[in-house]
Amino acid sequence: VTVTDSGHGIPEKIMSRIFDPFFTTKQATRRRGSGLGLSVVHSIVKDHAGFVDVESSVGAGSSFRLFFPICREEIEEVETEGDHTGSETILVVDDDPLQIEVT
Repeated sequence: VTVTDSGHGIPEKIMSRIFDPFFTTKQATRRRGSGLGLSVVHSIVKDHAGFVDVESSVGAGSSFRLFFPICREEIEEVETEGDHTGSETILVVDDDPLQIEVT
């Protein structure tokens, strides 16, 4: 899986810290993000025996490549029975009004 952006890029001096929990480059006055996004992604990929490769150029954006092991077992097909809809409710709790609105 590859995710690429055309943003500011990641400066070399902070590249070694981007997966650290709570690491963020956002100013303390801005209440946006907690610095957990890349840390969570890295942990999930690692838990599935994969790894993350990052390429970034300042001013040109970044590419994150997520690698997962190949499954050598034959995958059994499961027949589906029509639509699977339910009446579940998802509770979203956040102190950022924009984040709540987007979610």
